[in-house]
Amino acid sequence: MTTFELIKHLEIDEAFQGINLTEFHFSNDTPLPDRQLVDNFIHSKHFTSDCLRDIIKNNTENQPFLRQAFENSIITSNDFKKLTKSEIVTFFDDFGNQEDWGDTDIYDFITLKNKFIHLIKDIRVDTFYFINKDWFDKTDTRVRQPENEIFIYYFLILWLDETKNTLTITEWTYD
Repeated sequence: MTTFELIKHLEIDEAFQGINLTEFHFSNDTPLPDRQLVDNFIHSKHFTSDCLRDIIKNNTENQPFLRQAFENSIITSNDFKKLTKSEIVTFFDDFGNQEDWGDTDIYDFITLKNKFIHLIKDIRVDTFYFINKDWFDKTDTRVRQPENEIFIYYFLILWLDETKNTLTITEWTYD
C-alpha cells in the first residue's frame, strides 16, 4: 500500500495564469514501479483534495469554481508523457513562442515559466510526467467539461524523487 503525506503547497499566480505546486512524502509497503506510484497518486484523495487551490479548499460559501481538468478516475500514468528536464523547458519555450498570446498574457506566462525553471533547476530528478489537455479532443472523457472549453491551457507535471521519497505535482492553468 502506498501512503502520501502533504509536505507543502505553493501557489504562484500571474493575472489569470498560475502554477499550483503540491509536494508529498510517499511510502510503500513494497517497492513500486514509477508508473504504478503515479497511478496510485492520481487516483487518490490526495490528488483530488490536497492539490486544490486554497481558495477552492476554503470555499465555505459554496462558490462555483473550475474543477481539475482531468477526470482522475479515468486518466492513468500512460496518458502522461515522460520528459526530461530539458524537454520540459523546451516545451515551455516553444509554447511561449506561439503567436496567439495577445498583448500582455505572454509576459505573465514567461514570468511563470521562469519561476518554474528556478524551482526545478537544482533538483536531481530528470524524469517528469507531463500531460496537456490539448492532447485530447472535446469528446474524450478523460478531460472534464466545461473545464476543457474554459481553460486556455491546462498542464500537469509530476515528478518523483526516490532518494527523498517525494512526489511533486504542478498544475498549470490559464482561464
